[in-house]
Amino acid sequence: MASGPAPWVYRDGRRRRNGPTLLSELVQLVRDIGTSPSSNARESAATNALVACGELEAALADAGHRSAPSVALETDCLAAALLGQALDSEHHAQVLEQLDVPAELLTSTQEGCAFYALHPSSYARAAHDLGPCERALVVGIRTIGATLSAVVASALRGRGVHAARCTVRPGGHPYARTLELDPSRARAVERARAEHALAVVVDEGPGLSGSTFLAVAERLARAGIPDARIVLMASARFDASKLAAADAASRFRRFRTIVAPVEDDIPVYGTSLSGGVWRARSFQHESSWPAVFAQMERRKALIDGGTRLMKFEGLGPTGRAALERGQTLFQAGFVGPWREEGRGYVSYRWEGAPCRAGELDLALLEHLASYCAKRPELCPPRAPPEDLGPMLEKNLAVLGHADVSVPRLLMVRAATVDGRMPPHEWLRRADGTILKCDAIAHGDDHLFPGPTDIAWDLAGAMVEWRLAEDACEHLLNRYAALSGDDARARIDAWTVAYATFRAALTALAFDQSSCSAERGRLARDLHLYRSTITTARLRRGFHR
Repeated sequence: MASGPAPWVYRDGRRRRNGPTLLSELVQLVRDIGTSPSSNARESAATNALVACGELEAALADAGHRSAPSVALETDCLAAALLGQALDSEHHAQVLEQLDVPAELLTSTQEGCAFYALHPSSYARAAHDLGPCERALVVGIRTIGATLSAVVASALRGRGVHAARCTVRPGGHPYARTLELDPSRARAVERARAEHALAVVVDEGPGLSGSTFLAVAERLARAGIPDARIVLMASARFDASKLAAADAASRFRRFRTIVAPVEDDIPVYGTSLSGGVWRARSFQHESSWPAVFAQMERRKALIDGGTRLMKFEGLGPTGRAALERGQTLFQAGFVGPWREEGRGYVSYRWEGAPCRAGELDLALLEHLASYCAKRPELCPPRAPPEDLGPMLEKNLAVLGHADVSVPRLLMVRAATVDGRMPPHEWLRRADGTILKCDAIAHGDDHLFPGPTDIAWDLAGAMVEWRLAEDACEHLLNRYAALSGDDARARIDAWTVAYATFRAALTALAFDQSSCSAERGRLARDLHLYRSTITTARLRRGFHR
C-alpha cells in the first residue's frame, strides 16, 4: 500500500450552518459562564464558549464579513476568561446579540479540540517558552488558530507584552500551500516588522505535509520579519524530514518551533490506556487482541483506582453533541452511566468483558437489531448525509478493486451512526446485560462516513461479527420488525461501502504502524474487508 496513492479516509470537516443560529448558540454559551456553579464548571463553560466563538470568528473571516473583527474581540475576552480574568458574561452576551451575521456560514470543525484532546490552555503554557519580548504579533491559522491565537495573545498580555493578533488561511495544494495577505493583515505584519515584534504562528499539527505552517512563516519572512523573530507553535512533535512538503526539513530549520504540552492535559491522574494499551487489561491473551490504529485512538486513562475508564469525547460544539448522544443512549439503556471529568473527558465504569464473535447468540442478535433500529431516533444526524460515491470510487481503485462498481447507496433512515460495531465494542456485564462502548463520538468525527444511513451499522455488525447468512437474515428481520424499515434491498450495497472504507482505513493504519505484531493484526482485518468486497463482486453483481 505504501508505494501507491493514499487511501481517502478523512471527510470534509466544513459544514454549512445557519448564521443566526450559530450566534444564538454562542450567546447562550457565554451566559452559561456566569451561571456556572463551580470553578471547574466555569472553566468548562468558558472553554466551550471560546471554541464556539473561535469557530464563528474564523467563519466570518473566511467570508470577509464586517462582523469578523467584533467577534475576534469577543474571542480575545473569552480566552482571557479561560486564563482566569474576570468576565461580565451578561455584558458580552448582549454585545454578541447586537451583531449582524450572514444567513448562512461555512464552518470548520477544530479537529484538535474535537478529536485529539487539545485543550486551548496548553497554548498558554507554551507561550511562556517564547521568552522575553516587548511586542508580538500572534498569527492564527484558521480555523483552530482563531481560538489558539487568542489564548496565546492573552497569555502574552498577562506578562505585559503588547500582543496584537490576526488570523489567516493559506490556500492551494495541501502539500504546497501559499498565503496572500489582504490589506488589513498586510498592515499588521508591516507594523510587526517596523516594531521589531516577535511573530508567533499558531496552529495545530503540523499535518502530513507541514506546508500550511511553512506558507505563513515564509510569507512573514518575505515581508521583512527576520527568521530569528518568527516562531511556530504546534501541537505535536514532528520529524520535518518525513513531511510531504518540498524540502520541508531545510525550510523548517529556518524557524524556531515550540510544541504545546498537550500530553499534560489529562485532567485527573490515572494510568494511560491510549494507543491500544487498554487491550492488555481487557483480554487475557495477546492473541485475542483486536487491531488498532494507534495514532487515531482517542486518549484514555484508567482512574479512581482502576474502577473507571476516562476517555476524551470532545470540546466545543462537537463535544457537547457527543454528551447529548451519551445521555440519550444511557436513558435508552444502551450505554452505561457516565460522568463529565472536565476538559472534554468523560469517564465510564470499568466493568464487563468484551464480547467475542464466537459468543453470538439470539439474545445478542436481538440486542444488535434493537440498537440499530433505535439509533436513528436516538442519534439523529447533525448535518445532511454526504455523497460517499467519490470516496468509494477512489478507495476501490487504491485497494486494487477497480473491477468493482460503486454501488448505489439508498438513503432511507439517516443517523449519526455508531461506526464501531466489532464484538469487542460490546461489553457483557456479570448479570448478562450488554453495554455499548465508543457509542457517542465516532459517528460524528472527521472520518467517513459521517451522518449516513443506519444500514452502515447493520453492515458493520454483519461484517465484524462474521455473521453467517442465516444470522444476517435474522438480524435484518428483527431490525425490520422493530423499526418498520426493511433494509434487505439495500444492505448489500452498504456492505460494500462499509468494507471498502474499513479496508482503506486499515491499509492506512498498516502503512503507518512500525509494530510487527500490530501489522499482523491489521493484515488480518484487511483480509476480512477485502474478502467481503470480493464476495460482493462475485455474488451480488457489483462489477464493472
